[in-house]
Amino acid sequence: MRINKYLASCGLGSRRSVEKLILSGDISKNGRKIESLSEDVKTEDKIEYKGKRVKPEAFSYYLVNKPVGYVSTVSDPHAQKQIVDLVPKEPKVFPVGRLDRESEGLIILTNDGDFAQELIHPKYDHEKEYEVEAEGPKDGFNLHLDRAIRLFKCGVKIGNIKTRPAQVNVVGKVGRIVNFNIVLKEGRKRQIRITLDKAGFCVKKLKRLRIQNWVLGDLPVGKYKEFTPLEKAGGSLDG
Repeated sequence: MRINKYLASCGLGSRRSVEKLILSGDISKNGRKIESLSEDVKTEDKIEYKGKRVKPEAFSYYLVNKPVGYVSTVSDPHAQKQIVDLVPKEPKVFPVGRLDRESEGLIILTNDGDFAQELIHPKYDHEKEYEVEAEGPKDGFNLHLDRAIRLFKCGVKIGNIKTRPAQVNVVGKVGRIVNFNIVLKEGRKRQIRITLDKAGFCVKKLKRLRIQNWVLGDLPVGKYKEFTPLEKAGGSLDG
């Protein structure tokens, strides 16, 4: 078994994210630091992460309603509120994708690296639905609103990458406050906030309602529930 797949099965992250652990020199096999991503692991090999042995474990899957103020990363040593604090400590799990600190709503945590990799890979077109409240500028409000809609539908440059077209609908408007329903098929960092900012809007509230077929529903803020994927291949994920 390839080392990245083995580490993913140990709950250390997706195959892509555990490659960073290998390249940073934190992984060893039988007492020898692993330096190649092509390293193979056999049943009898002793694999360690920062000197502690790791082994494949049973998979767990959680839907979590992330509160504002929590970070969806396990790599920030200074974060006082991490999303993993809201689920059982064992087995160790990690968030699939991200929601920034100021955002709330649905996020999936698991220790199944293959499942996580498929869920976040853009080639599968997995949808993520958001409820967004934003405030527009005083001057030229309607022009800015038209621009916001156009930017979502046409994509914007974030760094050197242009975002893919997104679905966007205005579901409410009171004065300069607009409520959007937005569906993305990718997850660029702060994509919604950056897009609206380019149109002159300031995000007041951002909540994720759905990831593919899994919905937030009436799950209370800060709580979780377990689930079992019925299918994890071919781009057809059902919850």
